[in-house]
Amino acid sequence: MVVGVPGTGIGGLFYLIAACSMPFVECWRWLRGNRAGMRWGFILGQLALMGGIVAAMTAQAIIAKRVFVWWASHTTDVEMAKNLELLVKQHTGATAGFATFASITMLTGVVLTVHALRLTVGRRARRSGSLAVS
Repeated sequence: MVVGVPGTGIGGLFYLIAACSMPFVECWRWLRGNRAGMRWGFILGQLALMGGIVAAMTAQAIIAKRVFVWWASHTTDVEMAKNLELLVKQHTGATAGFATFASITMLTGVVLTVHALRLTVGRRARRSGSLAVS
């Protein structure tokens, strides 16, 4: 079993995208006349939490990289030093960037599809007079 860093999986990415989209949804509601100011406090709290998650993951990556570099320079095992240097170079290269980009792109597609279905199904339910399943 492989264990990952909390918050970096598909659920963590979904949360980050959802938190980033909240201000846009609220602005759209505000333009349509639904001006409830109570939601902005909640939205700002979610954005602050999202910022904390991103800052913690960034700090963790920086610290891990520095620990591996230090470890590689202080180990007496030549093979271990080569492996640690390769590990640091590999995870800061284009492979990690592409994997992140691909995950975010796919998740954005899922979120957009869910919202499109929500709008379509909700509109059909209002027209027919039936209640939408929630």
